[in-house]
Amino acid sequence: FDSCPLDILRRYCNRASRFMDAYRKGLSVKQAAWCVKKQSGHRTISETMMKEFDIIPEGK
Repeated sequence: FDSCPLDILRRYCNRASRFMDAYRKGLSVKQAAWCVKKQSGHRTISETMMKEFDIIPEGK
């Protein structure tokens, strides 16, 4: 744990959270990768990104 800086761990966790959110919303692997690369939000994929793929999040 001491060999990896805390900011690197935080970035990894945020990126992993974005992938999980994208998969939960029904995106494919390629779509999720594109969204995560383009997204700068905190832990979630925005509705604007979802509209790119005509996917409406559940509960909306």
